[in-house]
Amino acid sequence: MTTFHRFVQNLKPYATGLFPDPPTKPDYPNEKYEYYTQAWGSHAQGNYVMAYIPKRQVLDTPKAIIYLHGFAFGNPYYYDAHMQHLAKQGYYVFFADYQKDGYADCQTPQPPTYDNPIKLLQAALDSFQTTGKDAIITANESVRQAMQEILPGQDTFDIFLFGHSLGGLFALSWPYFVGANQIKAIIAADPLPSTAQLPSWIQKLIPPGDLPFLTHPVTIQETGTALSNIPIAILIGDSDLFVKPSTWKGLWNYIKAPQKKIYISQSDYYYNIYRCDAQSALIAYHNQSVTNSLLVDGIPQDVQLAIGGAGKQDNMRWRFV
Repeated sequence: MTTFHRFVQNLKPYATGLFPDPPTKPDYPNEKYEYYTQAWGSHAQGNYVMAYIPKRQVLDTPKAIIYLHGFAFGNPYYYDAHMQHLAKQGYYVFFADYQKDGYADCQTPQPPTYDNPIKLLQAALDSFQTTGKDAIITANESVRQAMQEILPGQDTFDIFLFGHSLGGLFALSWPYFVGANQIKAIIAADPLPSTAQLPSWIQKLIPPGDLPFLTHPVTIQETGTALSNIPIAILIGDSDLFVKPSTWKGLWNYIKAPQKKIYISQSDYYYNIYRCDAQSALIAYHNQSVTNSLLVDGIPQDVQLAIGGAGKQDNMRWRFV
């Protein structure tokens, strides 16, 4: 502990007003509906869908959220807390694993196992064999089939797209490849601008050869032209090591939406400095949308930061998503 930290610790009992406690988890009074989960397809085939389904339909026109994960994060457990929050408000949530990977085809979200880092690596390698366009088309077909099985004969949905990282780019590109029918809004959290601009830890894994994912890239410069009538929000962290806020400011004109806005979250190093607790620092990094553990316990913090930060529920996530 540094001299400064010792001084702060000794000062706390006499200056409590200088060391306020951070806000607790908000009370969401609209989290009042029960739900269940159901799954279709296969992770290995890249057409797995898990749906969070309200036990009773809340509105005459169902509201559906298509939830698109980050690169190699195809286990719905990683985002489960966020999707539970949405389902408890009466939304139908459809988590689509658009990448081919080795996660278990479960009917309920399952936490990662000891071999989870291996699954992340294998998912990354397998994904290069499919173009982003084909992944989006397959995910759309899988989600539409699930919708019809849940609510047969229901032709009208209010559809919202939420995507994180690569999933954010795919959410923004969805209308370009499969149409904008019934899409009411799109929210992209820390979205990549192109499938050819992957984080450095992924680039180091790329094997040589013809890789369709990279040689036929999905780019916002191309797909942003289909967003002309859809409200768009981009959420991004000021400490994101992979996607800088300045990147999207430079690409802003490629999103042809009249209603669009960037929301930038800021890191809060209060814990780091005053509480001498680096593990609790609220860092606005790349994985702010990930609400459940990405890796097994015991993985060093610097390793977790290398892939965009750990997945955990904290004040940053409550404010961010």
